[in-house]
Amino acid sequence: MKLGRALWSLGSLLINVTIIIHQIMARRMPAGDPAGRFDYVIKNWDIYGLNWRVEWVLMAMIAAGAIFFAIRTRTLSWAIISGGQVLLLLTYPVLLAGYLGGSLPMATLVNRLATEIFVSGNMLFLAGLLHLYLTDEQLPLWARYPAAALALVGVLAFVGCNFGLLTLSEIVVAAPVLQLLYVVNSYYGLIVPLSRQRSSRDARVSVSRTGARPQRVSS
Repeated sequence: MKLGRALWSLGSLLINVTIIIHQIMARRMPAGDPAGRFDYVIKNWDIYGLNWRVEWVLMAMIAAGAIFFAIRTRTLSWAIISGGQVLLLLTYPVLLAGYLGGSLPMATLVNRLATEIFVSGNMLFLAGLLHLYLTDEQLPLWARYPAAALALVGVLAFVGCNFGLLTLSEIVVAAPVLQLLYVVNSYYGLIVPLSRQRSSRDARVSVSRTGARPQRVSS
């Protein structure tokens, strides 16, 4: 149980580092020029390749933690989160295989495929988080409602991207919103299971005390 919580929380926290690196690299990437963007990635392959590999590991940690919670709680929220997270894992092998030793046409095709997978996975992942934070009363209200609002914004953004109303580049601008949500996710993984354990333990103690209390006999 501790391992599942640790994977979810640590992965959710550290993923922000790779997101920041992507943001820094994206600012320097040529805009509107597929050939220039491809050359930029190839020239900086040491950074992109390593960052994608590290991000895959962190995403796998989050997926493992989500699957743990799905099995443990048997709730719809965690089932959706797990499905979205597993789908997101497919993004990185596609990118690594497409860019490494590939051509511009191949990289363009692979980038489109990876984008579709990334958008679909995030729609599921964020929809699951939205349902979780709207229904799970274990998280404090000061974190629960802002997290639900952030998840809703994320869902709407990726749905808009899925239907061509927004581009992925436009969504990337709002990456800090997703980063903040990952921080809340990390907090959730550390705090909520402990609270549930404590509540269960207190309930057992209360029952045992009640059972041990002698009953009064009315005369």
